[in-house]
Amino acid sequence: MSIIKRVGTGFFIVSAFFVYFTSESLLRQAAVSNIDNSTVSVESVVAKLPDSMRERVNYHLEMGYLRDAVIKAPTEKDRVSALLNLADRSNDFDERTKIYWEVLCKYPKMEESLRAYLFFLLNEDKAKSIGIPQYHAYIQSFPQLEQFLGWQAGYHKLQRMNSSPQETLKYLEPLVSLKPEYRDYAALYKEINTLSHRLEIPDLRDKSSLLETECLNLPTIAKILQERQKQQETLSNQQKQK
Repeated sequence: MSIIKRVGTGFFIVSAFFVYFTSESLLRQAAVSNIDNSTVSVESVVAKLPDSMRERVNYHLEMGYLRDAVIKAPTEKDRVSALLNLADRSNDFDERTKIYWEVLCKYPKMEESLRAYLFFLLNEDKAKSIGIPQYHAYIQSFPQLEQFLGWQAGYHKLQRMNSSPQETLKYLEPLVSLKPEYRDYAALYKEINTLSHRLEIPDLRDKSSLLETECLNLPTIAKILQERQKQQETLSNQQKQK
């Protein structure tokens, strides 16, 4: 290895150690500094660090890239997705909460904001909590295909929270008034049936049973999405041939 290469590599490793105790933004600046990429790369330098430090440096680098993605997001949709990716990756609970709350306050009607709604659904901090009716209003503002993910994700959160059968049934009950369009809803109607049987609510049990059976004759969401993709590909090919 030439003297220049050894000096360059040594300088970058020292920089990485220094940045470990400062900030991820400085590390990113070092990564794009005047050191020749053919001489040393960020990955090769990080690989030489001790295991305990490598994980920390990788985390700072990743967080830096995610913050850059927020700054450079060309559309509101991209910005919301970038903010949520940043929140999901953050190890700082306060930072994560702050970002989710920002998304919820600034972009309350966007489909991409679902993760923020889920984060605050029945949150222990009552000052920053989304109740079931508010969550319902949000997911029901979208077409039924897009609604399904919201219904399913909210149900799974209640399961993780060990919610009572009464609260879980309260969450799922509006589905009985929905005319299902996709087979995927059958699992949710089956859960309503199970809960209403357990809580001895025969009307709800019978309605959910009928709706579950009805769902079995409907197409799956996956099939609909595949058909849409094929249509888009066909249209794209036709436009290229013009």
